[in-house]
Amino acid sequence: MDFYEKIAEYLLKQLDIDSASLNKQGEKEIIFRPLTNQEKGIAILDEPSETEIRFLDHSRYYNVNFQVSIKNSDQKKARQESYLIYQELDDFPRPDINGELLTVVSDSGSFILRSCEGVQLPQLLEITDNEEFIYILKIKANLLIQKN
Repeated sequence: MDFYEKIAEYLLKQLDIDSASLNKQGEKEIIFRPLTNQEKGIAILDEPSETEIRFLDHSRYYNVNFQVSIKNSDQKKARQESYLIYQELDDFPRPDINGELLTVVSDSGSFILRSCEGVQLPQLLEITDNEEFIYILKIKANLLIQKN
């Protein structure tokens, strides 16, 4: 399932995020593992999730919970960007100013995003030994996953 990758692509496309780390090609990226020694970065991490409804065709609605961590040596930037991400994913999908639906779509057809909402507002989690600030926020997405 490519849900987290699609959320990461969407955020990087929609928002001007300075806290994202750079990959080997020099492009901004959001990673899918805990933040480590880099000075700044953004990570999407799994949280315990649950099946909401099971259907006779074996498709299911899942409530997928995840955490977004934002790390930056500039505390103001880390806090601002964590709120930007929270606001972008809360009440999602939604129409943009032209009436087009802002959403994420699976390349493999592995999921259909039904809804996404903020569960926990951004909060300061940690100040590292190197004076880097880590903020976290929590999101719940409702996905339809169909049996192929």
